[in-house]
Amino acid sequence: MKKMNKIIALVVALSIFISIGANALFEANKTTFSLTETYETETGTFYSCVSKSGGKIWNSIVFVPKDSRSVTFHTRAYDEEIIYELELQPNARGLNESVSSLIQEYVEDGIDNLAFAKSINTSKYVLESNTSQTRDSVVADLKNDLRNRHEDEYTRTIRTYTSSTYPGVNSIQIKEDLVFHIYEDRHFGFSAGTSLSAIALTLSGEASVLVSLVATALAIIGETAEVYKSVDTYDAVADYQRFATVNGGSYPYSYANRYTTHRAVNERNNEVRAYIIDLGWTTYSPDANYYGNIDAIADDAYEAFLY
Repeated sequence: MKKMNKIIALVVALSIFISIGANALFEANKTTFSLTETYETETGTFYSCVSKSGGKIWNSIVFVPKDSRSVTFHTRAYDEEIIYELELQPNARGLNESVSSLIQEYVEDGIDNLAFAKSINTSKYVLESNTSQTRDSVVADLKNDLRNRHEDEYTRTIRTYTSSTYPGVNSIQIKEDLVFHIYEDRHFGFSAGTSLSAIALTLSGEASVLVSLVATALAIIGETAEVYKSVDTYDAVADYQRFATVNGGSYPYSYANRYTTHRAVNERNNEVRAYIIDLGWTTYSPDANYYGNIDAIADDAYEAFLY
């Protein structure tokens, strides 16, 4: 339990750093690489990272074994179905470099040599007939995960305007409500011997996947799945709804949304629980500027109320 609590704490901390989206992250920090997780096993260490190269955002996993075997590199570009797998020679300078710099070198080397990589189409793992067998507790599990990540941000009333600002009304209140949505996605099947890295990248959404949580969710303790894994995937969404009411009513005269979406999984043969497995990515409706402009939301509500 203590190990799992540490993993969850790491996820919460990292989610603040990266949930805004990879492109925004790179633009804000003037960088093209971010190491998002280090997950150590008995035989080696998995490093999850996100990088920008050739106009694409890459979700990569580097496995560095403890023995003399080659380093294994897997990567997948966002919005593409192909996973690339490549063996890399261990970096002889590794002991003299920071972990982040070393992994960045492996990632850059791997992406530069994709022409020599083995390609895996993730569609091979998709089962055409998705006969969902969702346990009753799956939704509860995922809403609890969302609550652990987002409850601290929860706000009910943001601002109240009076008639001194908007003549003809008693008040306009800007409120924010946090609602959780769980949407079923696809069903996957992974045969025994499928690498944990390939499984993690197949299940990933638009954010950096955390290998440690995939391993926990699917009960994989090594580098590969020991038995067949039957996996249902979900999008778990934290929906921050900002809306304006007039004169103490409940009708939303104007509104905006910020959606933070996480990829989540349930392994049908693992009756423990379902898990969120990534850091999440954020989108807005109608856009981020309007969502952040409380005065504009109030102005639109006032205009809609009067006319």
